[in-house]
Amino acid sequence: MPYLAIGDALVRLCRGNKIAIILRLIEERRHSMLIDGAFRAMAMLRLVPSEEEMSRILDYAASLSVNDGNRFWIVAACPGWPASTTERFLEDTANSTRTDVHEAILLAQSGKYKVWHPL
Repeated sequence: MPYLAIGDALVRLCRGNKIAIILRLIEERRHSMLIDGAFRAMAMLRLVPSEEEMSRILDYAASLSVNDGNRFWIVAACPGWPASTTERFLEDTANSTRTDVHEAILLAQSGKYKVWHPL
């Protein structure tokens, strides 16, 4: 849990480009719980990356299992992202066996955010 909280805090406390912190964590393949915390912050802050940043995040997500918690938080962040960019990712993620992932997918496809209570 401490790593998750640190990942969340890194994003929330960043005064510059918050997405740059997330990209740095995934590119350096930092501790998976740090990345989890960063993605949680991205979803809860409703951050909308640039097209290039989205592409890099979705490429990372494609390397994860459809049941991976990090993939869930990327789905939860998607409602404000362009549907044309996320459509394929959401379709692939629909193979998940997790009900929370399916709920997040439906919300993302509808362009609606949810207030998640992860703790």
